[in-house]
Order: sequence, then structure tokens, then C-alpha cells
Amino acid sequence: MDVVVFSVLCTLAWDAWSLAAFRFALGLAVGLDCPIAAGYLAEILSSKNRGRWLVGAFSLQAAGILLGAVVGVVVLNVRPEIDSWRIMLGFGVLPALLIIWLRRAVPESPRWLAQNGGEEEACEIGRALAGVPMTVTGADRERQEGPPEGFRAFLQPQLFSRRWRRRTIFTAVPWFLMDIATYGVGIFTPTLLAAIGADLVAHLIDDQKMTPEGLCSSLAAYIDNVLGGSSDQPGTRKDA
Repeated sequence: MDVVVFSVLCTLAWDAWSLAAFRFALGLAVGLDCPIAAGYLAEILSSKNRGRWLVGAFSLQAAGILLGAVVGVVVLNVRPEIDSWRIMLGFGVLPALLIIWLRRAVPESPRWLAQNGGEEEACEIGRALAGVPMTVTGADRERQEGPPEGFRAFLQPQLFSRRWRRRTIFTAVPWFLMDIATYGVGIFTPTLLAAIGADLVAHLIDDQKMTPEGLCSSLAAYIDNVLGGSSDQPGTRKDA
């Protein structure tokens, strides 16, 4: 719901500072949702299909980028006005509302239910997900510590405990640096294209990734990961 609220506020921004503030808040909302969604999938899915589902989930970002570009082209052709950017930013409300509607049918995590007294419901959901009868064991009921509440729930201090500190650093730092590079290039791509000019097209065609063979190779790798399940092959974690 935060994504919907801040997307609407972006369309109502009255100056550059308010727009920057609302976009920053929107980025926080989206950024918080991504690891939660990935963690949820990793927790409820069996090891058989977990990898391909996670790859598919993260690939939706690329689909969103493509959809955003298409929306921008359509809006500028239908309404080439200086304030058309408000329509483009407001369009983000529609997929957000769709996700909210779809998530109404998402089941609770069986692991969480087993740790919080919902053993019967945990077995029912587990059976529906795995297709085989499920039972709750003593190990399923165990919880090392209670979930943090209030501001501690936002900070998740256990991630910085001695046990998890190394994993947190080697997960967060590379991801942060990758985002700087990825979104930095994305933000300035229109400026770079305008500055370099039409010669860029010929230059990109010479690059292997922009040839038909390169594009087909990238597409085949993606299909193999998501549909073929190579992300679930030996070498990846197989925790049940």
C-alpha cells in the first residue's frame, strides 16, 4: 500500500524537492518489499522449484522496466505536454494495486505458523504446496528468539549479531554497489544517448550482446534458468 500512496504523491509533487522526497520514500517502500518477497518465496517453496521461482521473481524487474518504457512512449505520443511525466509516474499505481489484489490469496508461511501455534493450518498449507501429507515436528516448533517488535523490527539487529554479521555484509555491500552502477547507468542513459548520437546504434550492433546471436544466447540462458530449472541443479542450496 505504501507504493500506491507514494506513487500518487509523486504525481502531485509541487516542486523538485517534494518530488525527490516522494521518490525516495517510494524507493524505500519498493526496496523493503523486494527482500521480503524473495525471503517469503525461499521459505515456503520446496527445494525442487525454489531456484527458478526466485529467478522468475527477480526477472519481473526487467519486465517492469520494459513496461515503463512502453508507457512513456505511448503517453508522449498521445499527450506530448510538459507535465506528462505525472501520468507516467502515476501509472505505477496500477501494477501496485494488481499485486495487492493478487496477494490476498497468498498463504501464510507454514514455518511461521508452526512456530506460533498454527500447526493444523501449517500442515494444510504445506500439503497444498508440496502435494504430500505434512507433519509438524519439534524442530519446526523451535524458535531461537522471539521476533523483534517496534523499531527493532525495522532494524533487525540480529542481522548484525556475531553469527550473521559476515553474511549480512557480504550480501548487502555487493548488492548496494551493484545498484549504484545499475541505476546510475539507467538514470543517465537518455542523456548519454542524446550526447553520443546516432553513431551509438552502430557501435552497439558491433557488440556481441547486441547481435542476434548474443540476444538469443541471453534469452536462452534466462529460459534455461526459469523453465529448465538450471538454477535448481547441483551447486545451489537444497534446504527443504
